Amino acid sequence: MRRVFVILLLLFSMSFAAEDALRLQNQQTFPAGVQSGDQDVMLQFDLYHAGMVTYSNITVTLNLPQQFEGIRTTYSVNRILPGQSVTTNFRFNVKQVDPGTYTIPVTIKYTDTSGPYETSASRTIYISISTTPALNFDDIIFTPLPHIGKQFNVTFMVTNTNQLPASNIVASISSPTAEITWIPGSQTKNFIGPDSTGNITFKGMVSSETVPGAYAGVITLVYSGKTTSNNFYLEIHGTPDLKLAGSQTDKTPYVGDKFTLSIQLEDIGKEKARSVRAKITDSSLTGTLVSFIGTIDPDDTGSAIFDITAPNAGSYEIPIEFQYTDDEGNNYTRTETIDLFIYSKPFDFSGIILLAIAAGGIWYWQAQKKKKRKIEKIVE
Repeated sequence: MRRVFVILLLLFSMSFAAEDALRLQNQQTFPAGVQSGDQDVMLQFDLYHAGMVTYSNITVTLNLPQQFEGIRTTYSVNRILPGQSVTTNFRFNVKQVDPGTYTIPVTIKYTDTSGPYETSASRTIYISISTTPALNFDDIIFTPLPHIGKQFNVTFMVTNTNQLPASNIVASISSPTAEITWIPGSQTKNFIGPDSTGNITFKGMVSSETVPGAYAGVITLVYSGKTTSNNFYLEIHGTPDLKLAGSQTDKTPYVGDKFTLSIQLEDIGKEKARSVRAKITDSSLTGTLVSFIGTIDPDDTGSAIFDITAPNAGSYEIPIEFQYTDDEGNNYTRTETIDLFIYSKPFDFSGIILLAIAAGGIWYWQAQKKKKRKIEKIVE
């Protein structure tokens, strides 16, 4: 009985010695200062074997409390020799928590090769959580919408969701294409209070060589040792551009006569011209001076038709004002002139001929009448 007791005491002593043989040293976190809301934090520490017996099948497990969300909470080592140190590492997310020091239990399971027998040891580590501002992107506003060859503003709505103010926020913006220029490319926002929203605005310039479509961009905020980035897309719209392509009349325009004037407009831009309307602004002309065309596609033409009358003969420089909108309802107005010559009416001889015929008829009738009188006198 005494021998059995000695053996049990020896085994207990060996187990106790083995439990104390593994030590946790050189604990580090990346980033060095863990903050509330940090994602993918790496925890690293050395597992040092201070005993005399080789251990195998070592498993180290973090028993994370509810304030943390584990990504990798277990680390395994095949073998560790006496006096050897093995570096372990783990990953986790920190939820939005109050600042303070948090306790994380650690369980170590391994096989003592002197037995061999399996055993378990418990350790404790501590992690300090500090708090910093937490900036999130809520919305993006373009004013006006980006168009080819035009300047626009883009405003980012940034909310500080934590209880500390954010100051000296360095914001930078970029695009993978050189066809969009940002003015400026970087700026500093002085302050966004806790639970408050601040606006960060950049100016953008779209090159005239750009084609319509969706373009990617990225904005980055650097503050309090943290970096936050947000990818966004901006839709680049084309711009309609109407030009006078030609004009013609349905007949030779004579003074005082109504004739039809047709004007051809061409869209040489990169977007449809909508709600196109043309107007003759020469007040001396009368008739139909406004023509509604509708929509003209890029690289296509449309015709404006006017039925007009000119009061005087001679050369006219007729101003044509055309108005139109783009896809977003922006208004455009352009005025061009056309040269038109109004002819005097040719001399009309038809009236003279009729008068001559009438005069001839009268002369013939009078001549016949005189002849009849002469005959009557001779007969008497």
